[in-house]
Amino acid sequence: MKKQVSRFSIVTTVFLLWTLIFNSLPTGAQGDIVSSDDISGGSSVFVFRRSRAAAQSKFAGRTTAKRNKAQKDQTRNSVQAKTGKATTTRKRAPKVDPAAIATLNKPTGKPAGKPDPKKPDTAVATAEQASNVFAGAAETFLEQGDVDKALSYFIESTKLNPSNLAAREGLSEAYTLKANSVYNAEGAFAAIPLYELAIKFNERNDSAYAGMGTAYDELEQSDKAFESYEKALSINPDLSDLYSPVGIVYFQRGEIARADDFLSRAVAVNADDDQAQYLMGLIRYKQNRTAEAQAAFEKSIRVKPTAESHYYLGEVFDRLDRVDDSIREYNRAIALNPKYPEAWFDLGAAYYNRKRWDDAEKAYNRAIELKNDNYLAHEYLGDVYRQKATDAVDPAVRLRLFRDAEASYQLAVVLATRPGVSGVDPALLAELNSKHGFVLGRISKWDNAVVALNKAVGNNSDAVDYTNIGWAYYNAAQANRVNKADAEAAANLAKAKENLEKAVALDPRAAGAYMNLGVTLSDLGDFTAAAEALKRCIELRKDWFSALNELGLAYRGLNKLDDAAERFKDAVKLSEKNYSDPGKALQRQLFKSNLTSSLYNLSLTEKQRGKDKEAKKAQDRLRELDPNLANALEAAYLIPVNRVTNKVQQNNPLKRLPKLPY
Repeated sequence: MKKQVSRFSIVTTVFLLWTLIFNSLPTGAQGDIVSSDDISGGSSVFVFRRSRAAAQSKFAGRTTAKRNKAQKDQTRNSVQAKTGKATTTRKRAPKVDPAAIATLNKPTGKPAGKPDPKKPDTAVATAEQASNVFAGAAETFLEQGDVDKALSYFIESTKLNPSNLAAREGLSEAYTLKANSVYNAEGAFAAIPLYELAIKFNERNDSAYAGMGTAYDELEQSDKAFESYEKALSINPDLSDLYSPVGIVYFQRGEIARADDFLSRAVAVNADDDQAQYLMGLIRYKQNRTAEAQAAFEKSIRVKPTAESHYYLGEVFDRLDRVDDSIREYNRAIALNPKYPEAWFDLGAAYYNRKRWDDAEKAYNRAIELKNDNYLAHEYLGDVYRQKATDAVDPAVRLRLFRDAEASYQLAVVLATRPGVSGVDPALLAELNSKHGFVLGRISKWDNAVVALNKAVGNNSDAVDYTNIGWAYYNAAQANRVNKADAEAAANLAKAKENLEKAVALDPRAAGAYMNLGVTLSDLGDFTAAAEALKRCIELRKDWFSALNELGLAYRGLNKLDDAAERFKDAVKLSEKNYSDPGKALQRQLFKSNLTSSLYNLSLTEKQRGKDKEAKKAQDRLRELDPNLANALEAAYLIPVNRVTNKVQQNNPLKRLPKLPY
């Protein structure tokens, strides 16, 4: 009975001691962010595929460039202005004074009487003669700009003689002009049936095909627009107004060589055509001919500044790593068109990549206001909040920002996976779910983090995703222990082990996976396997403090105190070096935490193996950095190394006592 009471007292003392130690640690000691190319301290690790602060990509690379409304209007106006003038020739009837219609006789031979201009007199001596007279009168009305009367007389002419080619082609031109008028007054949709009638009476009417192409273009029916433009050009290859719109369709279809051909012809016809220069800039940008793209966009701007030209000039400067110039051009684009979501988006990315978090936040929020279903904008805004949270010193501010990040990522996930959305790269979706899981962990929603990271595994199933789901299960187990849910903790640790073993099987060089596997196996009491995993981790990352510290703890679990002490010495040496490095001043607090942790573990291990002098030396150095933690060692010295340690580890609601930081 006395032995049991004594053990219970020791465990109680240890728990109270742990609470004191834990509360004295810097806030940053709890958890850490890691990435495949930027791994630093922490007990369990989360792995970003790229650096945690990886540059965000611009929207321009994800979207197909298109002409704006002003550019489409410019083409429409030019095409309409040339209807019946500079296009292919048609057969024309000799012009006739409309008054001549009154002299015609009806079939009965009686005088025709006074003509009704609203209802042309159809009485003719012969149908063919009358058809010619009506066609001639229609030509006169057409020349006078009276399209409605011209239509009426051409229609009557074709009724009298359906074979009258001049009447049919004249009627086609009149329908084209009427379509142009209706288009301008009532819109593209109302004009299309009239263009179709024009083509019905003359299948060689290039103006009708061109006009119908502009109507379909405005209605965003690019395939039909392209078909109409192609037909117009097949009839009249000199329709230079169509070179740009046809070129941009080829560009959208990825047929860059054909696009280049048409836009080169457009520029050759008119070097001061701002639209052609803009579209040529897009082609050169796509071809990575950056200097030529810059020249084309700048010339387009000199002729006629547009938001689109400034936007893509910003993309060119971004490619040239002229960040300030890029930001300037995005802002100029926005000044010309404040409702330009792509420009706001890429401005946000430019600010983010310069770590101007507040400016990036404003830009992304504006992009979302203009187009709230863009999941990337919500995801990137989540990145901004995550970075701001990482930089925050105030714990309350940090928590709020991580919650903001979680909300943004959650909405991004919903938008990216909603019904009807396709084409989202599974790897990018996995990364989104992965970041969502990370911030859920940072706000201690471990069960939700497990769900999000399991989705990432479902999207991608690579070593990174299995490493991170292992991280979530491991930390869920720590939360279970706090709540004294031992069965749930054991189950989560088993799942952590299962996923981490998959990670190292998929990628034998995944240092983060070995790290997490090592700490998981230690929690499961399998110190031998834990030591092997951690040794492999150190082979891959020789200067990783956390792995050295964890390996020392695994050795101590095996009662290999000499090996444990050596690893803690390595950890102290590495931490001291980093802590004293002036070039790493921004991470000084982290390195101080690493140093105090390793000094604590070294001092305790030296005491346990009877090296009192060495234990005191480490304790004295620890006291210089953290007097409270150094004083706490006095009580920890009283704990037997093996007989009680395992029991303490099993009952500790936070983690193994000798391990710092958590």
